[in-house]
Amino acid sequence: MKYLKVKSVSAIDDNPLLVEFDNAEKKKYDITSLLSIDMFSPLKDVALFGSSLNLMVTLVSNYLNR
Repeated sequence: MKYLKVKSVSAIDDNPLLVEFDNAEKKKYDITSLLSIDMFSPLKDVALFGSSLNLMVTLVSNYLNR
Protein backbone atom coordinates (compact mmCIF):
# COMPACT_ATOMS: atom_id res chain seq x y z
CA MET A 1 0.00 0.00 0.00
CA LYS A 2 1.33 3.45 -0.93
CA TYR A 3 1.09 6.06 1.81
CA LEU A 4 0.63 9.68 0.90
CA LYS A 5 3.17 12.23 2.12
CA VAL A 6 2.08 15.52 3.62
CA LYS A 7 3.06 18.42 1.36
CA SER A 8 1.70 21.29 3.47
CA VAL A 9 -0.42 22.01 6.52
CA SER A 10 -2.20 25.25 7.36
CA ALA A 11 -4.48 26.28 10.20
CA ILE A 12 -8.08 27.06 9.29
CA ASP A 13 -9.61 28.12 12.63
CA ASP A 14 -8.98 27.00 16.22
CA ASN A 15 -8.42 23.27 15.69
CA PRO A 16 -9.00 22.24 12.07
CA LEU A 17 -6.04 22.06 9.72
CA LEU A 18 -6.00 21.94 5.95
CA VAL A 19 -3.60 19.18 4.94
CA GLU A 20 -2.34 18.93 1.36
CA PHE A 21 -0.81 15.65 0.24
CA ASP A 22 1.77 14.90 -2.44
CA ASN A 23 -1.00 13.83 -4.86
CA ALA A 24 -2.54 17.36 -4.59
CA GLU A 25 -5.47 16.04 -2.54
CA LYS A 26 -6.55 18.36 0.29
CA LYS A 27 -8.30 17.23 3.45
CA LYS A 28 -9.59 19.06 6.48
CA TYR A 29 -8.19 17.44 9.61
CA ASP A 30 -9.65 18.18 13.04
CA ILE A 31 -6.82 17.85 15.56
CA THR A 32 -9.14 17.75 18.59
CA SER A 33 -8.47 14.02 19.06
CA LEU A 34 -4.70 14.65 19.02
CA LEU A 35 -4.93 17.05 21.95
CA SER A 36 -5.16 14.11 24.38
CA ILE A 37 -1.68 12.93 23.26
CA ASP A 38 1.05 14.39 25.49
CA MET A 39 3.14 15.93 22.70
CA PHE A 40 0.11 17.83 21.37
CA SER A 41 -1.54 18.81 24.67
CA PRO A 42 0.12 22.28 24.86
CA LEU A 43 -1.86 23.18 21.74
CA LYS A 44 -5.04 23.20 23.86
CA ASP A 45 -4.05 26.78 24.67
CA VAL A 46 -5.62 28.81 21.83
CA ALA A 47 -2.93 31.51 22.03
CA LEU A 48 -0.20 28.90 21.72
CA PHE A 49 -2.07 27.21 18.86
CA GLY A 50 -2.11 30.45 16.89
CA SER A 51 1.48 31.41 17.64
CA SER A 52 3.02 27.96 17.17
CA LEU A 53 1.80 27.05 13.71
CA ASN A 54 5.27 26.11 12.41
CA LEU A 55 5.91 23.78 15.33
CA MET A 56 2.42 22.34 15.02
CA VAL A 57 2.86 21.78 11.28
CA THR A 58 6.05 19.84 11.93
CA LEU A 59 4.48 17.74 14.69
CA VAL A 60 1.31 16.96 12.74
CA SER A 61 3.23 16.23 9.53
CA ASN A 62 5.50 13.83 11.37
CA TYR A 63 2.52 12.18 13.09
CA LEU A 64 0.57 11.77 9.83
CA ASN A 65 3.61 10.48 7.92
CA ARG A 66 4.61 7.79 10.42
